[in-house]
Amino acid sequence: MLKRASNLLLILVLLNITACASLNLMKPASSSGNATASSEDSAITNRVNSAFVHDRTIPAFDIRVTTRNAIVTLKGTVANASIKNRAASIAAGVKGVSSVRNRLQTK
Repeated sequence: MLKRASNLLLILVLLNITACASLNLMKPASSSGNATASSEDSAITNRVNSAFVHDRTIPAFDIRVTTRNAIVTLKGTVANASIKNRAASIAAGVKGVSSVRNRLQTK
């Protein structure tokens, strides 16, 4: 019984590894064709989001941050122009950001 359970566990682990490997092979290529740029864009997005969370005046969960080729785009709705401008300023100060497209709307 123990041997059968052990074999079953081994088969499940191998199936899981195979499935994960096939998912990695099926990932679409980034539009720029450069995986390093894509991972750097993700890192920039994470740093901007983190900066927003650590700033008490920014409603971080109301702002959607995307990054492409080190250009950060901010979308969402905030209470006023002061918050809109502060969010753009914070994003612009994040390491790796080349420019900011501030598409935030005010209420």
